[in-house]
Amino acid sequence: LKISLMFDLLKQSWFTIPAYFTVKSIGYGIARENESIVLALRRLCLGFCSFLAPILAIFAVIFVAVLPVSGLEPVWHTRVATPIFLGFSATTIFFFNAIFQDGAREGYFDRLNGKLQQAALIILPIFALLAGYSTWLRMQQYGLTPERYYALVLDGIMLAYGACYACAALQPRRATALIQRSNIVLAWGMIALAVALHLPFINASAMSARDRFALIVSNAIKPEQYDLWWLKNELGEPGRDAFAKLKAMTGHPRQKELEEAIKRAELQKYRYDTPMTTPDEELKNIGSYITFKPDGAVAPPEGLVQALLRSDAPTLQGCRNNQNASQKCSLIAVDLTHDGQVEYVLTGGWQAKIYQYDGQKSEWRSAAYNAQPVVRSVPGKYQGWPEIVGQAKKITTQPPVFDSLLVDDRVLFTFTPQSFPAGQAEEPKPAPVPH
Repeated sequence: LKISLMFDLLKQSWFTIPAYFTVKSIGYGIARENESIVLALRRLCLGFCSFLAPILAIFAVIFVAVLPVSGLEPVWHTRVATPIFLGFSATTIFFFNAIFQDGAREGYFDRLNGKLQQAALIILPIFALLAGYSTWLRMQQYGLTPERYYALVLDGIMLAYGACYACAALQPRRATALIQRSNIVLAWGMIALAVALHLPFINASAMSARDRFALIVSNAIKPEQYDLWWLKNELGEPGRDAFAKLKAMTGHPRQKELEEAIKRAELQKYRYDTPMTTPDEELKNIGSYITFKPDGAVAPPEGLVQALLRSDAPTLQGCRNNQNASQKCSLIAVDLTHDGQVEYVLTGGWQAKIYQYDGQKSEWRSAAYNAQPVVRSVPGKYQGWPEIVGQAKKITTQPPVFDSLLVDDRVLFTFTPQSFPAGQAEEPKPAPVPH
């Protein structure tokens, strides 16, 4: 029907913000006037928790029972061990409190469901300790980061809850009073901890910056693990102070590598947009991970390398990290505009990008790209297109079979001819005769 009034309105902030709060207010009004709706939703949620709590408890008991036999290796292989242990601990606490509520249900631990919950609470500290151990191992390997800092804090909170709830579960007769007091004390403790964690000296950024600075100064980590861009740009004032100290440092056991890492961090625009060297040095190294085509082509001009570092550093990084010789990136020198000026086509990842020299600005620039290459395989054998380019003996150009379709001087469609395996080409069909 082409009625776009509501669609246009929903894109306007002057409409969406009042509408959101209006609908929310109506919901609150309905909840106040119809208490039965809220009670029904509450009963539904509590029933859901009561159903899932014993299932979770059974899984927990089985996991702890087989742990001495299986060891922790299967969990480490998931690479998300800490979230698994923390998630279980938090879910167990949530489910138990949803069932326990205000402790009015006496003799809860006497029933089968209660016995399973009791077992889960007794082993709860084990999961909290495993979460802390997992985080500590990661810190020993890679150092402290804000994420690991907060993970350690959560590990401590889960351990405190686990210890209190396990003590209560071991004393079923006093469990109600112990859990009620524990919940209040732990709640106040978390409020105090939330304030303390944002004090200048012990906040996550300050602790992480000091830890990374100490690891670098003590030569405890390899140069490729320094990650100085992260230290300088992600950790606020403490990170910038630590970076300045490293920059002024002399006499480090790896002084040359440290200076190179500082230079790279100052050249980087984004954390993983990594020009590993300066343009002069990159010009010397680029032939080690990029094949120049056609055969016999010389290294590209320095201005092109600067353009690559400026606008296509992620692709270059992927080319550096590629260990498969048959999938090596290529830089093809070819005149694509038939004006006597050579363009360069960088092939890497799933993209081919054209770089062209801009005579007015006297610089190389990214001019066009092809997000999905036409050639992806050959008859009878799958080949990645970087492999096809790498093995090519001859590289030429071909004008487009079909011109692009322009609508109001804008390119609306470009067309790629369909290709068929050898011997299976589709016979051309005559055009239909108009009536």
